[in-house]
Formats: sequence, C-alpha cells, structure tokens
Amino acid sequence: MRFLIVLLFVFQVLLSQAQFFDTLKSCLHKKPKLVFKFDNRYSYVSNNSARILGLKIGIDFGDKYRFGAGWHSLESSVKENYFVDSMGIVIDTLPSFLRMSYLAVFVEYVVYKTRKWEFSIPMQIGYGNSRYDIGGKDGFLPFATNVTSQISKRNVLIYETNFEGHYKIIPYVGIGAGVGYRLMLINNKLISENFNSPIIIFKLKIFLGEIYRGVFRKKETK
Repeated sequence: MRFLIVLLFVFQVLLSQAQFFDTLKSCLHKKPKLVFKFDNRYSYVSNNSARILGLKIGIDFGDKYRFGAGWHSLESSVKENYFVDSMGIVIDTLPSFLRMSYLAVFVEYVVYKTRKWEFSIPMQIGYGNSRYDIGGKDGFLPFATNVTSQISKRNVLIYETNFEGHYKIIPYVGIGAGVGYRLMLINNKLISENFNSPIIIFKLKIFLGEIYRGVFRKKETK
C-alpha cells in the first residue's frame, strides 16, 4: 500500500505542473503511433502465488503519452473442493481454482526515454469478474453432471498502477520489467480471498509502428 501511495503522489506532483499540461497539449497534436504490449505479471492472492497475463493495444502521442485498452486474466494457485450432490448425497468431488479476468483502459506517462531505454508510469482501471473455475484450466466436468463450470462469479472493479521500463533489444522488439500494486475498488463479496497485492511485471513489447514504417519504407525505396 505504501508503494501505491508513493506512485500516486509522484503522479499528482506531475499533474500539478503547468508544464505537464502544456506538454500534453503539444503531444496530442502530433501524429499518433500504434503500440502493442504483452506482459506477464506476478502477484499474490491471500499469500498464494498468482499470474496475470495481459495483452494491450493503444495509441502513442509524441513518445510521451499513451492511451489504450487491454485484456487481463489472473490464474491463481488457490484451490477449493467443490462437492457435487444429487438429492442431498455427495456423488463426486471436483477441484476448483480461483480466477479473475477483466478489460482495462489505461493511460501511461513516459518520464524518461532514449533510443534504447524507456521508463514510464502507467495507470489503469479494469472491469471484469472473479470466480472459481471447476475442473481446472479447461473447465472439464464429468459426463452427465448438472454442474456449471464457474461458481461464485461476480463483477469486480480494479485499479492498478506501477513503475516500469524496457530496453529495445532490436528495432522492433523490447523487453522490460516493473513493479506496481493492484487495488480492488469493488470486490466479489462471494469470495473471501484478498486480491489487493504488489505486482512484479515482465513484459515483451512489440513496436508495431516501427514495423509498419520499416516495411512500407522498404517498398517505397524499391
């Protein structure tokens, strides 16, 4: 929680600067570029490990501000037994695993950038659901059992912020890492597990704009 407060304070200081708004206004008049990111994040759910896979696409203005959206899916190691009953008699026991998926919109402010390096502060708000998936990742259920593949499913609202950076290893691809925090603004009351957690980020960034310009420039020069 302290980390979240520090990041919010830093971003508020940036917002309080008149230069910040002048830069934003100037960047929005520049031609936008398409950005695409895939990240693999690690966190905890009630002291159990959890992995978040994320896929994002957005628009970059002046290499300073980015806006976009992405899909995220959390897979945790939290497991519970689900008892299948028929007329009050338990006929089977199935494993169920805690999951959360959500669509998020994000804004990202680039605080430092060179030809190879970049550091930024992204913030995002996501809306989705948390639940228990019965039968593991594939949701497999035994034949002839009238059981839904998901239980305790309710909507959630999530806020995430972090500090991250990447290194461009080749003109079209970069690798990066970061640290952040996930805060549940609206939680699933049917699930007692705590989703609030620090986040460690590993990401692969593909520079679609560079690829597009590289391909079409080669065609124009032929």
